[in-house]
Amino acid sequence: MFRMPISAQMTVDRMDKYIAAHKKTVLPRMDNLDKRYMPSDEKSVTVDPQSGRRDILLRHSYAAYITDINVGYFMGEAIKYSAGDDERANTLLERLSGIFAYTDEMNANAELAEDASIYGIAQELLYMDGDAKIRFKAVDPREIILVYDNTVENALLYAIRTYKDKDILQDKETEYADLYDATTITSYTRQSGGSWVQIGEPTPHHFRQVPINSYLNNRRAIGDFEQILSLIDAYDRSQSNAVSELEDFRNAYLKLLGMEDTDETDVKEMRKNRVLNLPEGGDASWLVKPQDDTALEHLRDRLDKDIHKLSMTPALTDESFAGDASGIALKFKLQGLENKASRKERGFRLGLQRRMELICEVLAVLDGVKYDYTQIGMTFTRNIPSNLLELVDVAVKASGLVSDETAIGILPLDIDAKAEIEKKRAEAEAGYTLPMWGAQ
Repeated sequence: MFRMPISAQMTVDRMDKYIAAHKKTVLPRMDNLDKRYMPSDEKSVTVDPQSGRRDILLRHSYAAYITDINVGYFMGEAIKYSAGDDERANTLLERLSGIFAYTDEMNANAELAEDASIYGIAQELLYMDGDAKIRFKAVDPREIILVYDNTVENALLYAIRTYKDKDILQDKETEYADLYDATTITSYTRQSGGSWVQIGEPTPHHFRQVPINSYLNNRRAIGDFEQILSLIDAYDRSQSNAVSELEDFRNAYLKLLGMEDTDETDVKEMRKNRVLNLPEGGDASWLVKPQDDTALEHLRDRLDKDIHKLSMTPALTDESFAGDASGIALKFKLQGLENKASRKERGFRLGLQRRMELICEVLAVLDGVKYDYTQIGMTFTRNIPSNLLELVDVAVKASGLVSDETAIGILPLDIDAKAEIEKKRAEAEAGYTLPMWGAQ
């Protein structure tokens, strides 16, 4: 996080200093997390030129597994929005629903949740498209630099998006920077000498605040697998060493009997031709170092369990996890994952509220109405398998204690509770005698 006094001005030199500091202190960590999530361009086998031994590197996708499970559990279901009975709030909800559908909000939220899981923070850009419609999308958090004021309010003053673009025809890469303040966007390009040159004039963005929105994975902006990277490395090494030894006979020596005159040249020739010329009474065999497979297997099992335990991500393929279908038992097994999801939800809720606040700034101009985004409620639903029969039983028993609308809401079905109640009343008036939700 970078700070500056409210009274100070953002100059090109100051912007350049922030970009340099970001590249030095923030970017290496984020690049490493990105590489661990999806490793690429890595040699799987290296050969020692002296001994000829092969070292095989195995990468296990624990990081991707942890992120995918966490994101699926937390953001696998669409967020539901509500507005109560206030007329203006319902008008705002209708306007927001149209904007969310136009922008594919569910997909945008899933991308933001994935970035937050990997990097500890996700960044979103709000903008007006070519049709003057409000849009928002996840942007690479490695490209975003945020500058706050130095007061207790911690207000966002500026955001810098720095990125590179390559001209495929000229094979030339150019670095750009977009500086966002409360009213405008100013674009720059870096010259060959290293200095920044402004491109055109600042353009208004209409959001009346810096239109970059952050979503924290947790209070300290730590990724979901960031704290167990050493355990993943240890698991990779244990598997890699075992495979390398099997492939290379690393723990085996060739024992030659009755061949005392054999020198290094003879051994090389035998290895090359794959033929042994043994004298009478001579013998050749492998002298193999005993390997404790049980200890190795125990080590790998322990590392695997520690990875799942400390990342609070269950092993869904484990028989002990999937063997009990009870809803209460399943909740206990997912307690660690639920604790993480609750922290994610708090950070995500703040981000969604600011998204709506920024949208309301533009709608105030478009509609001539000042909407109150705080009147819009949000409901997060965990993506967890449900025992429908169990929930129906709970809903039926609850119908005598709570309203029918609340009882119907217990079911994990995409239905309109109010519409269902009206259908029930119509059926009752028509003379249906099938069991209903409760005594009327």
